[in-house]
Amino acid sequence: MKVELIPGANRIIRSLRDIGYEFTDAVADIVDNSISRGKAKNIFIEFRLDSNGKLSLSIVDDGKGMDSKRLEEAMRIGSNNDDYGPGDLSKYGMGMKTASMSQAMKLTVFSKMTSGYRTAFSWDLHHVNKHDKWEIFKLTSNEITESL
Repeated sequence: MKVELIPGANRIIRSLRDIGYEFTDAVADIVDNSISRGKAKNIFIEFRLDSNGKLSLSIVDDGKGMDSKRLEEAMRIGSNNDDYGPGDLSKYGMGMKTASMSQAMKLTVFSKMTSGYRTAFSWDLHHVNKHDKWEIFKLTSNEITESL
Protein backbone atom coordinates (compact mmCIF):
# COMPACT_ATOMS: atom_id res chain seq x y z
CA MET A 1 0.00 0.00 0.00
CA LYS A 2 1.21 3.50 -0.84
CA VAL A 3 0.40 6.69 0.99
CA GLU A 4 1.03 10.09 -0.61
CA LEU A 5 2.51 12.59 1.82
CA ILE A 6 2.12 16.15 0.63
CA PRO A 7 4.51 18.43 2.55
CA GLY A 8 2.95 21.04 4.80
CA ALA A 9 2.87 24.25 2.77
CA ASN A 10 3.48 26.63 5.66
CA ARG A 11 6.61 24.88 6.97
CA ILE A 12 8.13 24.26 3.52
CA ILE A 13 7.56 27.87 2.44
CA ARG A 14 9.16 29.11 5.67
CA SER A 15 12.18 26.86 5.10
CA LEU A 16 12.51 28.00 1.46
CA ARG A 17 12.42 31.63 2.61
CA ASP A 18 15.40 30.87 4.84
CA ILE A 19 17.67 29.34 2.20
CA GLY A 20 20.06 32.26 2.53
CA TYR A 21 19.60 34.45 -0.52
CA GLU A 22 21.14 37.87 -0.24
CA PHE A 23 19.02 40.57 -1.86
CA THR A 24 21.43 41.07 -4.78
CA ASP A 25 21.61 37.31 -5.43
CA ALA A 26 17.82 37.04 -5.41
CA VAL A 27 17.47 39.85 -7.95
CA ALA A 28 20.26 38.34 -10.09
CA ASP A 29 18.46 34.97 -10.13
CA ILE A 30 15.24 36.59 -11.36
CA VAL A 31 17.10 38.65 -13.97
CA ASP A 32 18.81 35.45 -15.14
CA ASN A 33 15.34 33.92 -15.66
CA SER A 34 14.39 36.89 -17.82
CA ILE A 35 17.45 36.43 -20.01
CA SER A 36 17.84 32.65 -20.18
CA ARG A 37 14.19 31.57 -20.06
CA GLY A 38 12.43 34.57 -21.57
CA LYS A 39 15.11 35.65 -24.07
CA ALA A 40 14.77 39.25 -22.83
CA LYS A 41 16.95 41.92 -24.40
CA ASN A 42 15.93 44.71 -22.00
CA ILE A 43 15.22 44.46 -18.27
CA PHE A 44 13.89 47.30 -16.13
CA ILE A 45 14.14 47.25 -12.33
CA GLU A 46 11.98 49.65 -10.34
CA PHE A 47 11.61 50.21 -6.60
CA ARG A 48 8.43 51.84 -5.28
CA LEU A 49 7.65 53.11 -1.81
CA ASP A 50 3.95 53.71 -1.19
CA SER A 51 2.45 56.22 1.24
CA ASN A 52 2.36 53.54 3.98
CA GLY A 53 6.09 52.88 3.66
CA LYS A 54 5.58 49.56 1.86
CA LEU A 55 8.41 48.81 -0.57
CA SER A 56 7.83 46.90 -3.79
CA LEU A 57 10.18 45.81 -6.50
CA SER A 58 9.22 45.29 -10.14
CA ILE A 59 11.39 43.50 -12.64
CA VAL A 60 10.01 43.99 -16.13
CA ASP A 61 11.47 42.51 -19.28
CA ASP A 62 10.72 42.38 -22.99
CA GLY A 63 10.98 38.59 -23.19
CA LYS A 64 8.73 36.23 -25.10
CA GLY A 65 6.16 35.76 -22.32
CA MET A 66 4.18 32.66 -21.34
CA ASP A 67 0.65 31.48 -21.84
CA SER A 68 -1.49 30.76 -18.78
CA LYS A 69 -0.69 27.05 -18.58
CA ARG A 70 3.07 27.60 -18.82
CA LEU A 71 3.04 30.45 -16.30
CA GLU A 72 0.97 28.40 -13.85
CA GLU A 73 3.56 25.61 -14.10
CA ALA A 74 6.41 28.12 -13.71
CA MET A 75 4.82 29.23 -10.41
CA ARG A 76 4.93 25.65 -9.06
CA ILE A 77 7.62 24.88 -6.49
CA GLY A 78 9.79 22.41 -8.44
CA SER A 79 8.14 23.23 -11.75
CA ASN A 80 8.27 20.75 -14.61
CA ASN A 81 9.21 23.19 -17.36
CA ASP A 82 12.13 21.02 -18.41
CA ASP A 83 13.60 22.92 -21.34
CA TYR A 84 16.58 24.26 -19.40
CA GLY A 85 19.69 25.00 -21.41
CA PRO A 86 23.27 24.13 -20.45
CA GLY A 87 24.07 27.68 -19.31
CA ASP A 88 20.93 28.26 -17.24
CA LEU A 89 21.44 28.87 -13.51
CA SER A 90 18.13 27.35 -12.50
CA LYS A 91 17.58 23.71 -13.34
CA TYR A 92 15.28 22.60 -10.54
CA GLY A 93 12.22 24.79 -11.03
CA MET A 94 12.69 26.68 -7.78
CA GLY A 95 14.87 29.73 -8.50
CA MET A 96 12.27 32.39 -9.25
CA LYS A 97 10.09 31.32 -6.33
CA THR A 98 12.80 30.90 -3.70
CA ALA A 99 14.60 34.07 -4.78
CA SER A 100 11.38 36.09 -4.55
CA MET A 101 10.04 34.46 -1.40
CA SER A 102 13.34 34.99 0.40
CA GLN A 103 12.78 38.73 0.09
CA ALA A 104 9.01 39.25 0.02
CA MET A 105 5.68 37.88 1.20
CA LYS A 106 4.04 38.23 -2.20
CA LEU A 107 5.21 37.24 -5.67
CA THR A 108 3.11 38.19 -8.66
CA VAL A 109 4.17 37.33 -12.19
CA PHE A 110 2.50 39.04 -15.13
CA SER A 111 3.09 37.72 -18.62
CA LYS A 112 2.28 39.33 -21.93
CA MET A 113 2.93 37.57 -25.19
CA THR A 114 3.57 39.30 -28.52
CA SER A 115 0.01 38.40 -29.52
CA GLY A 116 -1.21 40.70 -26.72
CA TYR A 117 -2.42 37.80 -24.57
CA ARG A 118 -1.93 38.55 -20.84
CA THR A 119 -2.03 36.34 -17.75
CA ALA A 120 -0.87 36.61 -14.14
CA PHE A 121 -0.53 34.44 -11.05
CA SER A 122 0.41 35.34 -7.49
CA TRP A 123 1.84 33.59 -4.45
CA ASP A 124 0.64 35.29 -1.25
CA LEU A 125 2.64 33.89 1.66
CA HIS A 126 0.23 35.41 4.21
CA HIS A 127 -2.46 33.21 2.62
CA VAL A 128 -0.18 30.13 2.71
CA ASN A 129 0.66 30.78 6.38
CA LYS A 130 -3.00 31.20 7.30
CA HIS A 131 -4.42 28.22 5.37
CA ASP A 132 -1.36 25.90 5.10
CA LYS A 133 -2.27 25.09 1.49
CA TRP A 134 -0.33 25.06 -1.77
CA GLU A 135 -2.59 27.67 -3.38
CA ILE A 136 -1.77 30.46 -5.78
CA PHE A 137 -4.13 33.08 -7.17
CA LYS A 138 -4.89 33.55 -10.85
CA LEU A 139 -5.58 37.21 -11.49
CA THR A 140 -8.62 38.18 -13.52
CA SER A 141 -8.37 40.42 -16.58
CA ASN A 142 -9.63 43.34 -14.47
CA GLU A 143 -7.06 42.68 -11.74
CA ILE A 144 -4.29 42.55 -14.34
CA THR A 145 -5.42 45.85 -15.88
CA GLU A 146 -5.69 47.53 -12.45
CA SER A 147 -2.21 46.34 -11.45
CA LEU A 148 -0.42 47.59 -14.54
